[in-house]
Parts: sequence; structure tokens; C-alpha cells
Amino acid sequence: MDIEYCYQFKRGKDLLKNYVIDHYEIKSSTQDPLERFIAKLFLNTLYGRFGMRDIDDYLKIMSKDEAEALDKLLIFP
Repeated sequence: MDIEYCYQFKRGKDLLKNYVIDHYEIKSSTQDPLERFIAKLFLNTLYGRFGMRDIDDYLKIMSKDEAEALDKLLIFP
């Protein structure tokens, strides 16, 4: 599969404006259901990515015994 185009973003105002406009125009004007679906996925993925809640991570340095005790408390599938 060949890459036809890509986007490289820089910090600033309205960085994704052209991205959204381009994909919205494709979605609304194309008669090809596959092309419309892909444009819709790109728009929904962007919205979903920015709509995600930030997860607070923290780092704690502990002894091996503390880590093993904590490991016993956590339940992983």
C-alpha cells in the first residue's frame, strides 16, 4: 500500500481547520460510499481523540516489597 498524502501539524491557531474542511467536503460531496465512510472516520477519530479525558499518571519509587504487596492488591485480567 502506498501513502498518498499525510498531514504534519504545527502548534498554532486553527491548525486543524483545513483538515476538517477538506474531509467534510469529501464526506458531503462524494458519491462513493467507501470514500465517504473513510472521510467520516477521519473526522470522528479527530473528534474522539480531542474529546478524551486526560489520565493523571504519577510515578512513585518504592521498594521491591512494597511493589509486590501492591501487585497482590491489583486485579488484572
